[in-house]
Parts: sequence; structure tokens; C-alpha cells
Amino acid sequence: MVIGGTLFPHKDSHEGTDDNTINQIDHIMIKWKFRSALFDSRAFRDADCDSDHMLVVGKFRFKLKNKRLTTIKTIKPTEEKLEETDVRNAYAINVQNRFGRLKEEEITSDWETIKSVVTEAAMESIGPCINARRGNNWFDEECRGAAERRKRRRMKWIEERANTDKREDLRVSRNLATSTNRRKKREQVGEELREIQESRGHGKTRKQFQGINRMKNGFQPRMNLIRNKEDNIIIGK
Repeated sequence: MVIGGTLFPHKDSHEGTDDNTINQIDHIMIKWKFRSALFDSRAFRDADCDSDHMLVVGKFRFKLKNKRLTTIKTIKPTEEKLEETDVRNAYAINVQNRFGRLKEEEITSDWETIKSVVTEAAMESIGPCINARRGNNWFDEECRGAAERRKRRRMKWIEERANTDKREDLRVSRNLATSTNRRKKREQVGEELREIQESRGHGKTRKQFQGINRMKNGFQPRMNLIRNKEDNIIIGK
């Protein structure tokens, strides 16, 4: 094993990883046979990770094969709009008019024609379904402002580590940012629970279980599969 922080020369402020003193207590370890893949390793003081340790960043170069799976993107109509009487009637009339322009032979022999008629009518009358990402929607301008204030006070404290007033300001801003984020996250969770309860009360079973599964599964990162020369998946090994 090789310690990455001992291989590349940097000034002291870029080597120390402790907020209180300039000490190298966090490192990047790499196997000796992969030593040539590591190009640099240093600490970034400006990175706001809300910790008393500096962020250690390394530059690597690997030769990996990223095989993208070909998928066909389908656009679905917004099913919730069918609950509106005007939209439902417009959709029925649109489908009826499109089928009226088809010949009987086309209807009985070509399923793709029927599918395209229904899909085009739905897109025209109802509109496409927009999947709203429900990740960190709670992180609004108030949370962003608290994070920016915490970052500014942290940079001022780094310039004068011996100043106890600036360290106290940093502690207060950290607590304020943390409490703001927690409050916004609780508000979003409460709003999602109310939506699930309303769906259950109105008999919208599908929407109810979609909300339950979304809260139960939590954040699901998107990953690309990495394969070796034998076309075997090597991610996670």
C-alpha cells in the first residue's frame, strides 16, 4: 500500500487535513501496482463539507469500459388529468375522430396504427407526464443562504484560527444551517405524508402506494454498468 499524500509536493496549507492544526491525519491509500494511476493528492480548504477535517481529493486515471445499455424512451400521458371532465371528454372525442379516419382493414391488421392513434390523442388532449424529482426539493433559498453564511464564516476563521470570536461565529452558523435543513426536510416529509393520506381518502390507490414506495426506498442513485473485456459486470467488486 502507498500513502498518496506523501508522493506529491504541496505547500503546508494544502497538505494539512485538520481544522485546528496543520496535520496530515487523512490520507488516500492505493495499492502499489496501481501507483501510476494516482496523479495528485491534496487537501482543499475551500470545500465546505461542514466538518473539522479538510476534504482530501485525489486525481486518478483508470482504463474502464463503460457499456451503455440502449433503451427506448417512452413518453406517458398524465393520467391524473383524466379525472377532469373536460379533458376526459376531449380525449374521447379525439380518439373517436382518429379512428373514424381509419379504414376497417387497417384497424384489424395493424396494431401499431391503433397504438399510435391512442398515443397521439393522449399527447394532444392530456399532455405528457412530467416526473418531478423529489430528492432535495426542500433545499430552498433559505437553506442555501444559511449554507453560504456558514461557508463565509468558516473561511474567515481559517484565516485567523486563534480568534475565538470567529470560531464561535462559525459554531453558531453551523448550528443554524443544520437546524434549518432539518426543519425543511421535516416539512417536506410532512407534505408527502399528507398527499398519501389524501390519496387514500379519495381512493387513489396507485398514487398512494407510489408515495409509500418513494418514501420507503429513499434516494436511489443512478449507476452506469462497467464491464471488462470479457463483457462481465465489474462494478461493486
